[in-house]
Amino acid sequence: MFKKILEIFQGSKSKADKPRADKPNKLQTIETQKDIPNSSDKLDDARLEFLKYVNKKDYANLPDYWCEHIGDIDATISKFCHMGLLTQPNEIQMLETNTVKTLKEIAKSNGIKGYSKLKKAEVIDTLLQNISKEVIYKMHKDLTIYVLTPDGEKLVNDYKHKKDIERNQLISHISKCIEERNLTRAAEAVIKYEQQQVFKRGLGIDWDTTEPNYLTNRCNEIFNLTFLDLNNTEEFKRQIKKHLIISELLGEHIDDTTNRFLAEVTEEIKCTSLDSFLKNPHGGYASRMKSSNKDKVGLYIHYALFKASNQHSLKDLLSHKSGDGIEIVKAEGPDGCSICGSVKDVYLWKEVKDIPKLPLHYGCRCLYVAHFK
Repeated sequence: MFKKILEIFQGSKSKADKPRADKPNKLQTIETQKDIPNSSDKLDDARLEFLKYVNKKDYANLPDYWCEHIGDIDATISKFCHMGLLTQPNEIQMLETNTVKTLKEIAKSNGIKGYSKLKKAEVIDTLLQNISKEVIYKMHKDLTIYVLTPDGEKLVNDYKHKKDIERNQLISHISKCIEERNLTRAAEAVIKYEQQQVFKRGLGIDWDTTEPNYLTNRCNEIFNLTFLDLNNTEEFKRQIKKHLIISELLGEHIDDTTNRFLAEVTEEIKCTSLDSFLKNPHGGYASRMKSSNKDKVGLYIHYALFKASNQHSLKDLLSHKSGDGIEIVKAEGPDGCSICGSVKDVYLWKEVKDIPKLPLHYGCRCLYVAHFK
């Protein structure tokens, strides 16, 4: 790639090249008879999601799944261009598509000095001062990206803001339902919310037919958690339980749950057993954590969610008794640890009374599954 760029650069020294903007583009040549909306047309959520996604993406290699939501991809991008929402990148945006290494090699080939310790933005600024726009456009003549215009950025930011408001309103509603101990109502709100999303979460989940108990089963296990290992106030325990249930209902990442909890609660977590464990986490997931309050809260949230999930799974497996027993699937790679590695894997039905309760420790990521011989 870099060799090709250098060849283009060397050739440009003897012959001036026109900027890429002057070259006809495939998307600009799409038949004008296609329905081209003007800037006053309102875009639906699917097209706004695509507008947000396509910014600085290689439009020649976009995932086909977009067709299901927006129809013809090229035609949609062409419409965005005519609406003044997308445009071709300028020379700065073109250079930004390169790695720091490539940018420094371009600088070196042009005889530019003092670039070795510069950051990416500084290298780009140096190149702009020493290489003409025409040369930069020629270097990137095969670049297949579009970027948001100021109007496009405003539209995307307004859309993000609208979606943030919707999600915050949902979280507020769920919180009220939890306080009223009405998980069914909370689950119904989540299902309705997911039905309205362009990209619905969860592989294989049909949100049009999903029943509330699909979401509430694990939440009930969270409700039953006692938090006896916490030396905190009852309000702290109430808040962490609430945020755990919200996390389970929304299918959130643990980091999102942690950040939301810490934004509401100023009391630091007090857990002697957690502090002791972090002194020797035996490798695995917990070994990434430090002793900060944020890390300890995040690890405890991880532990509590795994505990509730595994309790539900174990009850379900014991109830249905599929297969020949229950197997403990252990975390592998960087998430594996010496504690979990020493535990027996398979428990036949006659042995399940001896199966250990998961998680085995605060950093445990083991799971229960049905075992088949």
